[in-house]
Amino acid sequence: MIDPVFILSLDTEVFPKWSEVYFDDRYYFVNDIVQVHDNLFEIHCHVDVLATWKSLILNTPAFVEHYTHSNNSIPDQRLGIKATATRSEAVATLPNIDSTTGTYVLNITGENNSGAYKVANLISIMDIMPTFSDIWQDISSQFTSDWLENLSLIFGNFMYSGDVSKNIRDAWWTPWELSADTPHRLQIGKYQSDVLGGALEGNVLIQQSVSIPWQFSDWRNSSPYTKIFLQLPLVGTVPISVSDVYGLDSLYILYSVSKIDGSFTVYVRANDKDIYSTSGDSACHFLIGKGGAVTGSIIGTGVKTALGIAAGVATGGLGGALAAAGSVASGAFSLMDTGATGGGLSGATAATVGTIKCFTICHDTAENPHNIAAIGGEPALISMNTLPSSGYVQTRGFSVKADQISAGAITMQEIEEINSLLDSGIYIE
Repeated sequence: MIDPVFILSLDTEVFPKWSEVYFDDRYYFVNDIVQVHDNLFEIHCHVDVLATWKSLILNTPAFVEHYTHSNNSIPDQRLGIKATATRSEAVATLPNIDSTTGTYVLNITGENNSGAYKVANLISIMDIMPTFSDIWQDISSQFTSDWLENLSLIFGNFMYSGDVSKNIRDAWWTPWELSADTPHRLQIGKYQSDVLGGALEGNVLIQQSVSIPWQFSDWRNSSPYTKIFLQLPLVGTVPISVSDVYGLDSLYILYSVSKIDGSFTVYVRANDKDIYSTSGDSACHFLIGKGGAVTGSIIGTGVKTALGIAAGVATGGLGGALAAAGSVASGAFSLMDTGATGGGLSGATAATVGTIKCFTICHDTAENPHNIAAIGGEPALISMNTLPSSGYVQTRGFSVKADQISAGAITMQEIEEINSLLDSGIYIE
């Protein structure tokens, strides 16, 4: 019987208030009680399929979408997402990088040394170029009354200055603190300078780790609830895929820096897997030497200066030669001084050049998922041979199997009701 009506004669002055009836191995909900006449009552019922067939239901294999348990990994998409976001950050300092010191590098060629050399500072680089007064003092000390005999010497000395410029391939500064070989006096072309420089070779590996500032301890640490961004020195802020780092505590940062030209490649690793990489150039170049962006090289200026001296002597004697040479050479070295601007970082960039930051931006659910577990369960998405004996349970495609149905015991109407209730979600006591 599915919807029986029981007629009872009751010797009572109190109207019955029953809620459930057990009869003939079935439990029934009491839907209504009607007093027909005096002590005669009609009890209108509907079968309670969950209580009647509890054992059969619990032993039916099913795919369970939600049930009362502790779930930390499967998002509960029944919950809404807040529009407002919260932010958290973790900070780490990258070693061997400093915007106030860094490394000055000179790339040169010479008879006894060629390549990249670490020098003390920008002043060391500028001191390599001989000044006009130094050169003129060297030349004038060798003048005789017959200036023509010394003309080749004059040209040679100024070409000597050009040899220095020609063999300075590049000069630059980088915020990386690069280690070098023992410093020695640098010979640039044929010029033996007083500047000390240590040879730089190969690459240097600089590494650091930074914590991931997770804001939750469950599936809300996944997308779309959480986004992760990483601020990398000399690179900027880049997004990190949450799926690549879910469940991890930290990220590993590795910089491979070339000591030859200041270029670098940075890798972000999670569990020994590269999840992000990019390349960049940390070198701030100076306009110095033949390779710089100065209009006209020093070697060219040397020729012009020497020609100016020759013309001055020919037309106005030694005084004319000095005046002509001074006007040309002073302009040349003024160009050099103006072009050689110092490298470096300033402002906010300088303050954060060695700082790694990891950010999490989170949109929480409208309700804490663990607060509704008791009444609405939490996502499971698993197949179970037997259902939990208590708590909330919701299945997908629940079906009482035919071989579990005893002939004449359970009706098709009861089966359909059981399947619908399980898929809608029930609470088992």
